[in-house]
Amino acid sequence: MNQPREITENFRLERVLKSSTSAIVFQAVDPGTGNVVAIKLIPPAASAELKVCQSRFLAAMNALRSLHPPGFPVLLDHGFTPDGSAFMVMELITGARLDAAPGSSPTRVIRLVLDAVESLEKLAERGIAHGNLAPDNLLVIRSGDAEGVKILGFGTSAFQVGAMAGAGLSLAEGPAQFAAPERLEPATAPLEPDFRSDLYSLALTTCALLGADTAPPDAPTPSVVLPPQVHQRLFDPVVLRAILEQSLRRNPAARPGSLNEFRQALELALFGVNSREAALSGPDLEEPFGPVVGEPPVPPRTFAPPPAPVVVPAAAPAAPTPPKKEKERTGPVPIHRLPEIPAPASGPEAALTEPHPFVLPPQTGAPPTGAPAELLPPAEEVPEAAPATVQTPAVKRGSRWRGVAWAALAILVLGAAAAAVVVLQGRYPRSAPRLAAAPTAVPAKPTPVPQPVAQPNAVTQLQNAEAAIALVDLVAARQDLDAITPAELEALSEAERERYTSLRAAYNAQVEQILAKELAASLASGNLKALADTVKGISKQDQAAFARNADLAAALEEARRALNVQALMLKAQRRGDWGEVLQQSTVLASLVPKYAQAAELRERAATSLEREADTLAASGNYEAALARLETLRRSQPDRKGLAAHVERLKADQAADQQLAAVLATAEQAERDRAPEKGLAALAAATPGPRWEERFRQARERLARQLEQLDAGSPTVVLTPGVKLEYKKGEPGTITVRTQDDHGVKSARLFARVEGSVQYVELPLRPTSGPDYAAQISPSFHQNQTVEFYVVVSDHSGHTTQLGSAQQPLKLKRKKWSLFGG
Repeated sequence: MNQPREITENFRLERVLKSSTSAIVFQAVDPGTGNVVAIKLIPPAASAELKVCQSRFLAAMNALRSLHPPGFPVLLDHGFTPDGSAFMVMELITGARLDAAPGSSPTRVIRLVLDAVESLEKLAERGIAHGNLAPDNLLVIRSGDAEGVKILGFGTSAFQVGAMAGAGLSLAEGPAQFAAPERLEPATAPLEPDFRSDLYSLALTTCALLGADTAPPDAPTPSVVLPPQVHQRLFDPVVLRAILEQSLRRNPAARPGSLNEFRQALELALFGVNSREAALSGPDLEEPFGPVVGEPPVPPRTFAPPPAPVVVPAAAPAAPTPPKKEKERTGPVPIHRLPEIPAPASGPEAALTEPHPFVLPPQTGAPPTGAPAELLPPAEEVPEAAPATVQTPAVKRGSRWRGVAWAALAILVLGAAAAAVVVLQGRYPRSAPRLAAAPTAVPAKPTPVPQPVAQPNAVTQLQNAEAAIALVDLVAARQDLDAITPAELEALSEAERERYTSLRAAYNAQVEQILAKELAASLASGNLKALADTVKGISKQDQAAFARNADLAAALEEARRALNVQALMLKAQRRGDWGEVLQQSTVLASLVPKYAQAAELRERAATSLEREADTLAASGNYEAALARLETLRRSQPDRKGLAAHVERLKADQAADQQLAAVLATAEQAERDRAPEKGLAALAAATPGPRWEERFRQARERLARQLEQLDAGSPTVVLTPGVKLEYKKGEPGTITVRTQDDHGVKSARLFARVEGSVQYVELPLRPTSGPDYAAQISPSFHQNQTVEFYVVVSDHSGHTTQLGSAQQPLKLKRKKWSLFGG
């Protein structure tokens, strides 16, 4: 992979997708597979040493290829061109730039930045930084209803060492505008960037996407001013501003200690909790398939247990206390977020309106039962002959108050009100201002002396609360119990105070019982939205108060676990981590069998893993492909076709390794200037579609090299000093000497006994140096003359003959002479 290659030999370039001084990105087609890919061509930095640039680039590519973080495009190939540039071949990603959608909600921006951080963390664990983060390098992609982010621009900073040096913060343009200060300083720019540089760029990118101001940008500790919509939409904008300001510090050592710390802070700003806490990510639960488009996350409203009664010690009689101003009444916060109940109508229809057991009735203009009354201006004169009629405000219960209960309650209320009037008339002077507890019937004739109206009696509130608890009207019960002030409680008898404590306990027990039933019903039906609404209304203090109820504590634990698993599943789906989706959906299906979305996502994740495995295998990354299928096998070992899929990829991997070895042999032969060996290795292999183009290119290079090295034809002659004769009954020897500019490939000897028709090829073997020799056995020559010729070939196919079939050379039997010799 380190050998220079021309990208145009492997791919057909179609158009330029992006061009800048630092890199050019092409859309291209792989002729072997027909796949459309993106090719990034990065020229080297003029001021850097090429070997250092190549080493850093290869380290970054190897980390990306082995880790395969979900937020980056899949890397298919990489290497260098003959002119020294680096290139990356990646899957072609289509989507919209995150900064191209002005007005994106702050929650959406933070979610997408969180997705990017998780992938950057994986590279940071290997000591690899992106080094080129900017808004235009964050691409938003959608998969169905899910939304995620892909990080572009990787590889540029790894190869262009020190390219940004000399550009100050005020002079930087393009991606350099978001670069960390140390990347722009000539003294520190050649140093390899780490995660702290990415933290700076990511924080500045986040500010740009949120529309936040950073002033001044080149200060040691720049300040961040968040726009009003960020304060309105995020749970904790203060945490967000603090982490952004810390990440933008000029000194890298003063920035957060890890990307994980940055991520935890973003989660805290968005959700009010982070992934280290056993808590719920509210937006994750309420938006299964997309970004927040409605109201921003708000702190979860909690169900507040009723306060304990406060006993005030008796004090000496004092002057009457002026009536208190009415303050806003705080009732129990609903556990369920249900639609608002309209205000009950007056008249006969009022008795038919039945409030939900956990929803407070709307406040009206009159003070609520038991609440402090507001001071009224001096009353107009009323007729002296007609005494004031006290009308006690009634707590509306709904259609459940029937028959005798109504009559008994009316008698008790009227009796208590009459007693209160007598007491108050004796306690307060006639000139005291009137307290408005409820609408008062005004006679036609005015009177010069205003009459005080009695406050609701604590005993009546206890009776009302007792009746509400009996009818499981918990909102009304809570109203009645909360309406009793500490002073009124102290004025009660000991038996009535015990009754108050008992009613509080009964109220809490009913709340716990209903809560346990609703948790169980939501889990049983698979309605996680209703489950989340119930759980969100319970604070940590509430959970501690409910701990004495073992069944309720267990139900809460099971509910929280199911919701946390759902949040992890949906979060993994948004970032495209299908292995995690499969794992969490399997767990969720076991916890909540009737939750249909878990089964749907489980199948979708399994299909996506199989598709990813095929994509990775097609690019030659079989290890990652088999890892995807292994994740699937652990979750679904009996999945149809999975075993065959694994075996097929393993067979393809073995064949791929063999082809890679053949290609490596050919490339080594080319370096050794022995192209004939490389050509022989290539000829013995059958490449698949992914390898055909590379084999063809290697074959052409080797053929050109061989043509240059082996331009001439070989020569062959008889070895000097050797006579063509043999002794009777003994073997004969034929020796020839060959020569070629790149070496002889073969030398062949063809022979026959004189007078025969057919030539026979006899073994001609190399001896020493350029010589070849053949032994002619007695059985072949039969003591007769042997006719022969020799054909010599080189590696380029040039041939030369010594003799021929028509004019052969002759090996004769040696003749004896009387004179010797």
